[in-house]
Amino acid sequence: MRQFFLTRFPVFDAAGNGAGYDISPRDFGVEDEFAPDVLFNTLTGPALAPYLDPDSPTFLPLTPEGTGPNLLGFLPADFPLVLELEAGDLLARHRRPPFTDTTELIHGHGFAAALRVTRADWGQLMADDGEPPFAGWDYVVVPADEALEGLGPGHFPGLAGQLLVRGVTTPADFQFLNNGGFALYEGTFFADPVDLNVRALRPDRAGAIRALNAVLRDQEVEQVVALLEDYPDLVLRLLGLLNSPVFRRTKKITSVERAVVLLGYRELSRWLSLLLFMGDTDDYQPSLLFREAYLRGALTQRILQRAQLPEEDARGGYLAGILLVLQALLRQPAHNMAADLDLGDDIYHAVRDRAGAMGEALTVVERLRGSDWLDEDPLVNGVRLPVNSLYGDESEVTREAIDHF
Repeated sequence: MRQFFLTRFPVFDAAGNGAGYDISPRDFGVEDEFAPDVLFNTLTGPALAPYLDPDSPTFLPLTPEGTGPNLLGFLPADFPLVLELEAGDLLARHRRPPFTDTTELIHGHGFAAALRVTRADWGQLMADDGEPPFAGWDYVVVPADEALEGLGPGHFPGLAGQLLVRGVTTPADFQFLNNGGFALYEGTFFADPVDLNVRALRPDRAGAIRALNAVLRDQEVEQVVALLEDYPDLVLRLLGLLNSPVFRRTKKITSVERAVVLLGYRELSRWLSLLLFMGDTDDYQPSLLFREAYLRGALTQRILQRAQLPEEDARGGYLAGILLVLQALLRQPAHNMAADLDLGDDIYHAVRDRAGAMGEALTVVERLRGSDWLDEDPLVNGVRLPVNSLYGDESEVTREAIDHF
């Protein structure tokens, strides 16, 4: 679990009335370890919603990669959100103004689009002989120091949206800029910012849980591939695994679909499970915590099979079992992860309330793995399960875990 620290700055109009918020990760590390796109790409709608204002726009700073389907699918569309991109980032990635594909993508998901521009960016944008580069944007954001040096409304032909100046710190600066025709202002002069603390799953862990859920439920390869591709970090690790000397490939694997097919669902599910319990390093050695998670997941699945549940539901028990151990590592309740990652009602209620057949199986596993000896045959899904068979399953799964991990 990573801790992200956000700062929420109020945004005001020219009359000094509240007009929204700028919510940004500030001072997030010497080497930008917690980049804005990483931050918001790991937060689901329910986790981010408490920091948003349903009545006024909130500016979220992103990089171009941050506007992919993963982020846009997470954010609550009923909030007036402004996704803010840097012109320099877009240009560095060889995207050309007026960046219509980017603004259309953002608008298509119900959000407004803002372009952050410095004087250097402005020079490159205006050097392009194409359409006016500001026509499709709802907001242009300019740093206060550059606005004070003259980068103002007259520099943005075709802009139908509003011009926001960021970083205003004194009454004199506000008065000067207000006379210059800016529409919106953000800075410490108006009100003290509020620091927020957010816990979030690492992007690769969120992706691993989602992909594992799809694999366990035998969804189509195309759907598993699409889930993996939402998380570039996960894709790189998977291709690195398949191209490692362990697999002795004579030809490099460069396709995610090819990697999934070659690895197979059984091995892919083990690899994804292992990733969930890795530290923040590239050390792939399994931990004792992972072994315990595997044991509980595999036992839960076997118990559900013995209780005559459909195979897909039994596989869901594997994920429920490892979530209960994963919560100890990430310090986030298992049911919150299940809800945020949309793993389904059965898993959510099983890990939260031990409800349903899956919840009954989890309770049996907790007793099998704890100090509370099972002295009578438990009932799961209305089926009486012999104690001796359950302890036999535990011994068999333990040997399997030692052999494979």
